[in-house]
Amino acid sequence: MADSKKYYYVVSLCHSAPHEKYITVWRGKNAGYSLILKDDHIYPENDITEGYHNNQENMIVEKEALEKLAIKAMFEGNEVLRVPNCKAVWDVLGVKPNKKARCLTRNAKYVPVKN
Repeated sequence: MADSKKYYYVVSLCHSAPHEKYITVWRGKNAGYSLILKDDHIYPENDITEGYHNNQENMIVEKEALEKLAIKAMFEGNEVLRVPNCKAVWDVLGVKPNKKARCLTRNAKYVPVKN
């Protein structure tokens, strides 16, 4: 039987400065930030808290969708997956650079999902 749960990365818009080379994601279990996509940085749908993981400064992105945007890059001698911080990725994610705030922001105002 296939796993029907959805899995997400949490993209930190406020920690992804437009001049940086890669998009910043949350580490798993709310344990800081990373520029690398790893299995232990993935959040199951039932661990996502609306307004905390998904808000004006952070956005959840389905695992497969973000991994499609990733490229292989070397980090400390190992090949890893990273998401380029560039206009092509911004367009897919629906974000734009905010040079005044030195971060990325959503193209549209964040509206909380009502459960």
